Amino acid sequence: MKTLALLLSLLGCVLLMLIACNSEQMQDEGDKQVVARAGSRFLYIEDIEGLFYDDMSATDSIDLLRRYADSWVKRELLLEKALEDEAISEAELQKKIEEYKYQLLSYTYQKKYIEDRLDTTISDKEINTYYNENSDNFKLNQTIVRAYFMQVPPTAPKRSNIEQQFRSNKSEDLEEVKSYAYGFARKHMLNPEQWIPLKQIIDNTPITIAALPKKNQFFTAEDSTGTYMLRVLELKAANQVAPIEYVTEKIKAIIINKRKVELQKEIEERIYRNARENKKYEILVKTE
Repeated sequence: MKTLALLLSLLGCVLLMLIACNSEQMQDEGDKQVVARAGSRFLYIEDIEGLFYDDMSATDSIDLLRRYADSWVKRELLLEKALEDEAISEAELQKKIEEYKYQLLSYTYQKKYIEDRLDTTISDKEINTYYNENSDNFKLNQTIVRAYFMQVPPTAPKRSNIEQQFRSNKSEDLEEVKSYAYGFARKHMLNPEQWIPLKQIIDNTPITIAALPKKNQFFTAEDSTGTYMLRVLELKAANQVAPIEYVTEKIKAIIINKRKVELQKEIEERIYRNARENKKYEILVKTE
């Protein structure tokens, strides 16, 4: 960091001398090292201390500093021009600033309130209940499968043997397939519990499926990159209700979001109720 500090010091001194020649205000800035000036505003080295990291080269540091300074100058000049524009209502601008400040403060307070109180634990019972009560919302828009898939390169050994094991229902054969896949397959998917879109599996492969595959149906195809094997264990077609395993994470997200909404309503109602009880507000609208 010593090289960088020296670099910044030299650059700051040079810019300081250049700017001081034409600016009385610069003379009042003391020993602050100036990086750039836009109108009557200055960018100091101390304003950008967090911009650099220890192992940056001098060239990279200068380049980053120059790009940052250029961006800062353009932003400040645009702001100065905007402030000079009489068509812009300062009162209207101040009103918008106050509105944004209110929104930001309210959002920050509500966010912290929710984070401090949000229960992220979701039981299997809650997931099952929501799934059963809202199953129509989980209809599939594409075919999904539980399947075994593997791409075997042409140079891999025991290709005919592994295909036989790939078709087998024996647990020991599946273990052999997994061991083989980890060692030789270019791609593989061998988790029998995982649901995945069929299109996602066969895209960019020579496998073609003209009709919906059947349970335990086997497909194989070859091209210059090797042999592709697909065994469909179970299938859910488009417009069928998705299995709960496929939408569990989506259901969790929905439940969490509902809890957030409830907490947001809770804080608004609590503040309103406390203010009413303590007579902190009045609505001065006369009703007939």
